[in-house]
Amino acid sequence: MAMRGLIDALSSIFRHESPKGDPEHAAFLAEMTERVVATASPKIRAVRGYHKRLLPALDSSSSYFAESIRHFPGPVTLAKHTWNSDPLVNACFASVEQLEGFLRGNADIREAASRTDSREVYFLLTMNRREEVVYGSAMVGEMIRRDVPQDVVTFSDHRCVAPGLTIHETKQQLIRLALELLASLASASILETRKRLEDLERERTSLGYELKILKLKDQGLGSALARRGEVEKELAEGGMIQKELDAEISRLKSAFSDLEDYLRLVEGIFSRPENMLRFEDMTLEVNRKGVKNYTGADDPSRPIHFAQFSTSERSRAAFLAVSPVKEIIA
Repeated sequence: MAMRGLIDALSSIFRHESPKGDPEHAAFLAEMTERVVATASPKIRAVRGYHKRLLPALDSSSSYFAESIRHFPGPVTLAKHTWNSDPLVNACFASVEQLEGFLRGNADIREAASRTDSREVYFLLTMNRREEVVYGSAMVGEMIRRDVPQDVVTFSDHRCVAPGLTIHETKQQLIRLALELLASLASASILETRKRLEDLERERTSLGYELKILKLKDQGLGSALARRGEVEKELAEGGMIQKELDAEISRLKSAFSDLEDYLRLVEGIFSRPENMLRFEDMTLEVNRKGVKNYTGADDPSRPIHFAQFSTSERSRAAFLAVSPVKEIIA
């Protein structure tokens, strides 16, 4: 019961949400609103009242990210001794040497470890996760079978995000970074729409030239050389494509006809952050060789827990980690 109370107390400290009207929380939202606008589209500043319009959406997103980060596994200690004792650390690093190389070779981790009074460094560890079928050996009863298909899980491309000297510092940084990522995705959406519009307009101009050339070639004696009905068919098909292009161009132009549209896009993305950035709890059972669901007595699989965060284009495995400074600066 005492442990439950301690966990609840720590959770309230680490949770980003502040009471409504809290000056610190209001200052944070005001700062992030300006950062978001600068990244997504500085033109939004020309819209009257943009700050007030965006505040509720940013408040919603910051709460969503704070709650998601609060449920991240960890902090898990990354150290030489935990590679042997912790199934998750063992699964994520192929060897003690790889773990030590990551901690001592990462410039961000070393910089945090060199700060005054630093004893340990907290950060979000992110990785690529790959699963593939390989053929290996398996213990079946007292017999070793060869060429047994096995699902093997490997983790690679280890990265440190938001290093800090306390878990609170790291979590606060992660919330900021998540909000900035949403702003980048909003900016990318605007740029992609512009590019699409430019491509369609070029395509329409090119098609117009092609249809004009076709008509010119069919004039006078040229009409006697053309196959019967061929020109009419090509002109009709070109006309249909032209109408489709006109409709799509009109739709895209109406989506960004004025700066209010830019503001609405950013407001929509931050009102529904889960549509752009998703978090999932993941549990796998792997043995020391990374084999999933292996039941052999020689090296049975053990459960590991981590998070997975994803955009529409990619995903990464992650968990909160902590490493003593002595493991970083030898």
